[in-house]
Amino acid sequence: MVSVMTNAEQYRLLEKLANMVELQATPGDAARIIKEVQAQSLALSSYTQTVNEEAALSLHETARKSLLSIETLSKYRQFFEMRLHVSIEQMSHAKGVVLSPHEEMYSKPTDWMTYIPVCAFESERAVFISCIPEWECDIRVLLEGAETSEAIPRMNEFAEKKAFLVGECRKVYGLETPNPQIDPSEAIQLDYAQYNQYWEFKRKMYPAIYELIEQDKQMEEDYRKMVDERTSFCVIREDEIVSLATLEPIPNKPEGIVNLGISTLKDYRRNGNGEIACAALINHYFQKGLRPIWQCEQNNTASQLLAEKLGFRCMGNVFDISTLAVCWNNIV
Repeated sequence: MVSVMTNAEQYRLLEKLANMVELQATPGDAARIIKEVQAQSLALSSYTQTVNEEAALSLHETARKSLLSIETLSKYRQFFEMRLHVSIEQMSHAKGVVLSPHEEMYSKPTDWMTYIPVCAFESERAVFISCIPEWECDIRVLLEGAETSEAIPRMNEFAEKKAFLVGECRKVYGLETPNPQIDPSEAIQLDYAQYNQYWEFKRKMYPAIYELIEQDKQMEEDYRKMVDERTSFCVIREDEIVSLATLEPIPNKPEGIVNLGISTLKDYRRNGNGEIACAALINHYFQKGLRPIWQCEQNNTASQLLAEKLGFRCMGNVFDISTLAVCWNNIV
């Protein structure tokens, strides 16, 4: 007979796994580490049988699919309702593939800004797709006879055939309550005094970009605005910002939802710095009555594990077709 792990045991196991795989370069590397842990821990057998490169996170499928309450889901569905142009009732009851053409998805590109002619959300039983009207016919033909699980792979193939466009699939997570076992007291809210430290952090985090630009008055004004809006928390070690949790742009700026982002210097990962900064930001916005949303790439094992440590639960996959990657590559 296999014993069921307690919540505390699951948390400790997830924490151990997250710390071990955070610096792994690929999902395959992460899977190898997880297999080693699996061999050492009988507890893992209570909710996983196999781990492979394509599904490195299957070892804690139970934790990933813990349900959010109906009240919490309704708050997040308002975000998807705006983004996909489908009703909350559809999101609650629809099955299969739902296509919703819309006159104007997001703003047309200006310079290198993103243009998103297609956006989709995949839950366990349905896929909701919103697209520009001129693509509706092509997409209906593409999805004819498709099972729910086939919709996004077909859409990705469609994106690959379109010049200058790219498809990107991300996991999206919602939060019921913050994880009380994470102490955020070591994180501080960014202040004007951290400007130089902030700049140095960004330079180390993204050298390919920040080596090409210099500080100017506009950047300092942007930093002051960010501080005034109280949107960032950081962890400082030896007078250096090593981890920064901040808000990321989100389409349509939905009411009541904020989009979290986290960056940690490589030498300071696997030490809890990222989770401390995130927990501080999450608690800050929870006290304001706002719900954080977490999005990360499908193969970002470390980000997915960190989300779960913080208390997030996977709601589904978001897929969009945009110009972002192509235009960004043209810049850098």
